[in-house]
Amino acid sequence: MIMNKRTFLLGLITLLLFISTKTFAWHDFAEKNDDGVTIYYKWTNNKKELEVTYYGDGSTNKYKGCVNIPEIVILSDWKGYRVTSIDNSAFSGCSSLTSVTIPYSMTNIGNYAFADCTSLTSITIPNTVTVMTMGVNAFSNCTSLTSITLPQHLRSISDDTFYGCSSLTSVTIPYTVTNIGRYAFFGCSSLTSITIPDDVTNIGERAFSGCKSLSSVDFLDYGIGRTFIMGNNVFESCTSLTSIILPSFMTSIGVGAFDSCTNLTSISIPESVTSIGGGAFSNCRSLSSITIPNSVTSIGKSAFSNCYSLTSIIIPNSIAKIEPNTFYGCRSLTSITIPTSATSIGNHAFEGCTSLTSITIPNTVTNIDYSAFAQCTSLTSVISLIQEPFVIREDVFNWNNHDVFTSATLYVPKDTKEKYKKTPAWNLFQNIVEMTDETSVNIIHKDNIENTKNYDLNGHSLDVPHKGLNIIHQKDGNVRKVFLK
Repeated sequence: MIMNKRTFLLGLITLLLFISTKTFAWHDFAEKNDDGVTIYYKWTNNKKELEVTYYGDGSTNKYKGCVNIPEIVILSDWKGYRVTSIDNSAFSGCSSLTSVTIPYSMTNIGNYAFADCTSLTSITIPNTVTVMTMGVNAFSNCTSLTSITLPQHLRSISDDTFYGCSSLTSVTIPYTVTNIGRYAFFGCSSLTSITIPDDVTNIGERAFSGCKSLSSVDFLDYGIGRTFIMGNNVFESCTSLTSIILPSFMTSIGVGAFDSCTNLTSISIPESVTSIGGGAFSNCRSLSSITIPNSVTSIGKSAFSNCYSLTSIIIPNSIAKIEPNTFYGCRSLTSITIPTSATSIGNHAFEGCTSLTSITIPNTVTNIDYSAFAQCTSLTSVISLIQEPFVIREDVFNWNNHDVFTSATLYVPKDTKEKYKKTPAWNLFQNIVEMTDETSVNIIHKDNIENTKNYDLNGHSLDVPHKGLNIIHQKDGNVRKVFLK
């Protein structure tokens, strides 16, 4: 009985192997072109049309050199059959294939159709093609492909289509395209410019990530009222990108969208944007300034971390929380005013801002998390407008034995000094000054105010100081409460 069971299992395995081998024998017939190149076909659409496929005997794919796919194949019955599709993996791994010409009768290129064709330098797709779909990874890792013109009626660029095409320098995206898939151009390290048509409404995750030579991204923006979604890490590590203007209909900037774009110096964020994802501009070491519109209601964790060149930023009055690590390591940032809409400052939010000399905290803040201002070694002025001080941890300001409590002056509202002196760890500040003390008020004339940032006593930014008491962030980094005559 045991032997019979074993015999049965061995027979079943042999049968399955036989079936899988027969399934792998994929082509129905082969025909030679006039140039002597053999192309393998299988029937589709009830034997009315043909699909280019592979040899299918388990050996390495046979295609090499130049392959011209015909529009019509005439068989022994003297009937002509249109070639309308390329099978999944039909040319995959054909490392000696150098060029392919596709007929205008083609309507579909399958998944992995030309994947890993490492010698493929050109592919010709006629503009007369009326309907065309491309499967995922259609040209992935075609490392010798330098350029391609996509057909004018293409609707979508699928996931990973040109993944790892490291020699691709240019590609024209048709105006009919509405979607660019995930990783579509990932690692196209020679791609220098790209134009995104106006009809594109979605760019998938890491679509252009690692395009190290990409220096120009042009969004065609005709102001048509519609939504636009940018996935996570879309332009991550595009180290040649120096500036970009985002489309006016964009509503959000995805997580890590421009992470490690180390030469990005400026970016224009439209008023339509309501959220900036975590790490969106992290490690943009050349970004010196950025304007965040008032439409933005949320800024994610680490959004601007390690932006070494960022000297100033205005956080809009629509932000309720400064998330953890938001400005971590922004070592050129000299001053910051937390908006009156903010209620919380997350951990490490401003840690390592070594040029930060002053900080203004509005009365709306009810929580400051650990290490929020750690390693702010130049901090000399902390202006707290909080009327009822709450307990904070010592490491909010102090870290690694740097004693901010000794080096910085804490400015507090009228009649609150005693409250601060009784509240941990505010009470560790050696110099607490009520902003009504004569020692903290300078009487100046308007003509003496130049190159300053101006705020009222609630921390609101002012274009110009008003008569009476103001908080003035001066050019030399000092912060003073002044009375303007």
